[in-house]
This record gives sequence, C-alpha cells and structure tokens, in this order.
Amino acid sequence: MIPNNKNSRPATHTANSYPQVDLEEFFNLDERYVDNLLTHWPFKKLLNANLNALRKAPCQQRLNGNSVAETIAGATRPGTVQPTVARDGTMTFYITAPDHPPVPLGYSSTPNLTAQCNLDKFALSHGNVAMNGIANGYDARALLSGLSRHQALFVTEKNPLHLNLAFQLHDFTDELLNGKMVILIGPEPTTLLTEFFLNAPGYNAIDKAIAWTWLDINANREYAKKITCAMDHLADQNAHHAGILFDQQEHLFNKEHLAETRTLCDANHRQKLRIANCTNTYSTTDVFTSRDILDGFRQIGAQTDWLTLDKPNAVSIHAQLDRLNTFKPHMILLVDTLAKNISPKPPENVPCVTLLRHPDDSLYQQAAENIRKIDLLFPADQQQVNRLTRHNVPAEQVIPLPLAANHQLFHPCPAAPAPENKYASDVALVTYRASSDPEDYNVKLDSYKKLWQAIIQEIQRKPQDYHYDNAKSCLAHAQRCGVRLGQDDILNYFTTLLQNYLGDTIVVDSYGHALKKENIDLRLWTPPTPGKTISDTTAWHQSPLRDLHAGEIPDTNGMNQLYNSAKIFLYFSSTNAPAPYLLNGIAAGAFFLTNAPHKNAKQNELNQM
Repeated sequence: MIPNNKNSRPATHTANSYPQVDLEEFFNLDERYVDNLLTHWPFKKLLNANLNALRKAPCQQRLNGNSVAETIAGATRPGTVQPTVARDGTMTFYITAPDHPPVPLGYSSTPNLTAQCNLDKFALSHGNVAMNGIANGYDARALLSGLSRHQALFVTEKNPLHLNLAFQLHDFTDELLNGKMVILIGPEPTTLLTEFFLNAPGYNAIDKAIAWTWLDINANREYAKKITCAMDHLADQNAHHAGILFDQQEHLFNKEHLAETRTLCDANHRQKLRIANCTNTYSTTDVFTSRDILDGFRQIGAQTDWLTLDKPNAVSIHAQLDRLNTFKPHMILLVDTLAKNISPKPPENVPCVTLLRHPDDSLYQQAAENIRKIDLLFPADQQQVNRLTRHNVPAEQVIPLPLAANHQLFHPCPAAPAPENKYASDVALVTYRASSDPEDYNVKLDSYKKLWQAIIQEIQRKPQDYHYDNAKSCLAHAQRCGVRLGQDDILNYFTTLLQNYLGDTIVVDSYGHALKKENIDLRLWTPPTPGKTISDTTAWHQSPLRDLHAGEIPDTNGMNQLYNSAKIFLYFSSTNAPAPYLLNGIAAGAFFLTNAPHKNAKQNELNQM
C-alpha cells in the first residue's frame, strides 16, 4: 500500500518491482513518494541497457541500413511527452496535444493493474505470442513473466518512439538477449514476420495475438488475420525445409550407422558414443530427468546433446531436425514416451531408449504397437516391468533401471553427541503421512466414508500383509461392511488413493503404534521434498503417532546428519523396490530394518484395470 501520510518515509522501488496499491488510495498518492519516483527513476540507464541488449539479440532486423536499436535510439522523447506517476503508483508517460487533455501512454492511467487484468483474461498456449504495439510495456512485462522458456513474444510496432518510451520504463535486457522478446518495426505485420521467420527458422509459429481494449473489434481481427497470413507462409516454408532434412537423414542414419552404434556401446569405445534426448514435452520434471540422465552418460565418457525445448530460437521442427542431423547421435533418450509418439519422428536406424518414470496408462496399452524392434524401455521398478510384460512387450527390450544413491550428498560423517543432536534416537523413520480423513479426498457420500473406514481397519488388522498386489482383495474384503457398490466404482474411486497414500500411511501408523507401546525411542521425520500435495506435515495431527513427529528435515545436509545420528531406520515398501530414502541411507552408513519382500506368483490384477 502506498502511504498517504506526508511525513512517512517514501517507498523504495526498482524498475521492475512495482508497489502494491490499495485501490482506495489511487487519488491520494503521497507527494514525497511521487517526487522521489520522478527524481530517481533511471530513465536513461534503462533505455541504454535495453538498447545494448537489443544490439546483441539474435536475428536483428535492419531498417534503412540501421539496426532496430539505432532506430529506437534515434526516436528521442519530444516535449509533448512527460513522465508522470500513474494512479496505481507506477511510472508512465503522458502525451499532450493542443486542445486535448493529456493521454496516458498505452491508454491506461493504471498500467500495472490493467496489465495484470488483461493477462488474467488471456489464455496462454505452448506457442508464441504476437503483440500489436508495445503500448506502455506493462502488458509485455506481465506476459513475459508467464511465458515458458521455449516461448517468445513478438512485438510489431509502427512507432519507434513508443518502444523508446517503454524501454525507459522496464528492464527487458534478459528477454532481448535470449531471443524471448523479438522487436519488429514497420507498418505491415505480415511482411515483418514473414521476413523474420525466413531468417530465423528456429522459432515456432505464433498462435496467439494480444487484443487491445482501446482498439475496436475489427482492428483486432485485422491484426490477427495478418498474423495468420504470415504463419501460413511459415508452414509452407517449414514443410519444404523439413522435407530436405528428412531426406538428409536417410543418408546419415543408415544401417552402417546402426552397426556402429552397437559397436560403440562396448565399454572400450564409449568416448565415441553420441547420445541425445529429443523430448517434445513441456514438463519441467521430464526436462530435468533428461538432463540428469545425460549427465550420467557423460560421466561414463559418452558425448551428449540436450535437444530439449529450452530456448525460443531453437524449438521448431526445422531447428530440431537440423540439430539432430548435425550431432548425428547413436542413441536417442526419451522420458515416458515412445519413438512413434514424438514429433519429429526419430530416424529409423537410431535406437530410442525410453526411461519410465511416471508414464500414463496409455503408454502401457500402446507399447507393443509403438515400440520399434531396435528400441529399449528402462522401467524404474518391478511393477512397470510386470505391466509391460502383460501388454506383450518383448522381454529382451525391457531393462530395469533402478535408482542409485548419491554418494556426494550422503556419506558417513561424525555425529554430534545426543544432548546437542536433535536427530539422535534409537529408531527413526522418514516418511510423508497422507491424510486419513475422507473429507480431504472429497469423499462425501456416507456409504463411501464407511468403505473408507473399512479399508483402514483391514490394513490395520494385518499391516504385514498389505502390499499393492493385494489392493483389490483388500477392497473386496472391505465391502463386507454392507456398502452396496459395484466393483468398478470401488476400483476407479479408491485404488489410486489406496496405492499412493492411504496404504503406506496406515501401515506406518500400525507398526509405529506397536513400537510406541513398547516404549521404544521412535522419531518420525518428514523428508525435505518440495511440491507436497495432500501429503503434508499437517496430516500428522490425525495420526496416533503425532507426538512422535519431530518435524520436517530442512535439506539434504540435515538428512545426512540424521542418517549418521539415529541407530536404526525403518523402511516400508509395498512395491518391493528400494526408494532413494533407503539407498541414500545405506550410502551414509545407516542401518535399516525393512519389511519382508512380498512374493506373489499371480499377475497383479489391480494393474490390469
């Protein structure tokens, strides 16, 4: 909120850190604040920084022999344009004319708030965005903050002065340098964009255009039509170039290249092995998984290239094909997808290795049809192996790839004495605890609540028998409470919750309660993992072990201290697969007690659903 007390201290500000404003205070801005903002705003510094970044930006447009930056620099601010503080406390300009009231730049007297409102109404996609003029720059600033790393904002501007003024209000240097913000000056957007994409084929097409509120509907539609015209021309251009690159692939990736791949997989030739990832996903998790796996290949001597969608000027199909042909990989890495499901399709004689982390059910159902004979699948646990087997994926193409410990972060170290060491205990367990309250899962019907309680009681009765393979039988047994529900209803509604949350929660409660009755020094900790959903420390308040919950471990250093402080660690697994918690603890020298692996010769009926 902007202070209205004239004796109060002026608010601090930066070029891209705008004050939060109370709507009731719009017409009562503190005079000292206004004077401070007008006196100290870095107009010239911002302008020069943006112009220098624009000079270094990729694919610079030329205008009559001059660069865009020089054209903007030459559009000096006339006397009819004066800086002022807008009603929402942000810096802007007012344009004056004879016999007319002053008009705010961008037609908004509350530019920051207006930009946020416009952005809330604008539905972003995965493509690039076009803007018909820079206006006051606040909409561009807000939009850039919401775009992904691979996306770009194209600003087509007729008046260089407007760009000059916006550059005095905002810091766009990072976006200009990495090609995330593209400035094009000229009267005809179709011509500007057609020429740009001809010189910069690495950019994806534009599929959204900003509609300005001060323009009528016909003007906004006309601009959108011009963008569409340019993109139609781009589609024809990309199809032509892609055809040339696909023809090139037939010569580069032949059977001799496949034979070379098999030879280089030998340990004595890994230095010549080239591995690339070709993910067309927008998931941050999958992107980082690809990067980490490539780092592992690099550590064993292979050459790697990260062909992920991380830069706006290198994400088009043309750019990916060109980069792939230049690097000429022997192997392509994919995450939770198959070779026949990515675009552009990989070369026929280059094996694709798919890492299974959290694949959709459709991958298992289509695996046998969509996996090529030269491809491999690397599942992370035995459950994934079983599902692939049931869907007729050849066993020789399925290679389990279990997790490993991080020896750099987790290792033996001296532990502090018990009084000073908050991690010291006889027995420790690190786990999330999901809520056991049916309301937290939107379980509203009384019959479902009864079924929920029956499931909990069944797992508590014999926690040592609980495992994912018998989740279906557990649910069937719970039906004896008298609830009349169809088998499909039960499985569809409860199975995911049972597998991912409820089962392990009740197992931990049951075993922990038994230890508590024996007066064993047990402490429960929440791991330092961000992005928790329904599993949270607040759920421990529902647990009979809530007084044993010692809190959340802040970071990996704290985890390593815990591993070296507690005497015994508990580990429960319903999947028979080791988790990072167990593997990292062993690397640190911790002693673990685990539940006995469950062996079931029958197929997992639950996972067939």
